[in-house]
Amino acid sequence: MSAALRTAVAVALSLPAAALGGGAAAAAHYVLVQPSDDELLGAATEVVPDGFAVLEPPFVDGAWAPAFFRGQVFSRAQAGTAPDADALVASLTDAGWELTEVERTPAGATDVLARRGGVVISVSLEPRPADLGTNLGVSVWRGEQTPSYPVLVGAGTAVGAVGGAVAGARVGGRLRTRRQREYVAWRRRTYGPG
Repeated sequence: MSAALRTAVAVALSLPAAALGGGAAAAAHYVLVQPSDDELLGAATEVVPDGFAVLEPPFVDGAWAPAFFRGQVFSRAQAGTAPDADALVASLTDAGWELTEVERTPAGATDVLARRGGVVISVSLEPRPADLGTNLGVSVWRGEQTPSYPVLVGAGTAVGAVGGAVAGARVGGRLRTRRQREYVAWRRRTYGPG
């Protein structure tokens, strides 16, 4: 009976502890690992080259529910000069961005994809019609982080389950010990000492 009680209490405590551990790990990933919205807004502001007038200041779009997808940041700017893709690439490289893709189209547009830490940016330079200047579009989002969300939540769930099972086994053992003392006291009362 005592092993069954200890096991039952261990299982009963390990399940909610696992859920608590997974929830705590998810919150830690959200707050500590992933870049914040302010970091994304700062990156979007930083990558706009000098000489561009901001048409739409950086704003966060998107939300968590229902797909656990955090928002992205978008911004648009415009300049009266011709597109200078080489200057854009140089400014991003100088600011510490690691270029992952630079794509130039025959129409003169350039798309640059870069990352720094857990932040990924996409910057598009497009010539305006009739040589009226350049349009700039900036998108910023969260890239892959280390540790990844599933790994961190899985580890939190496992630690919670193990911690709950150990705590449950200890509580179950104490319940068993208390029951044994109560039985011994009852036996002494009923049959006398000895």
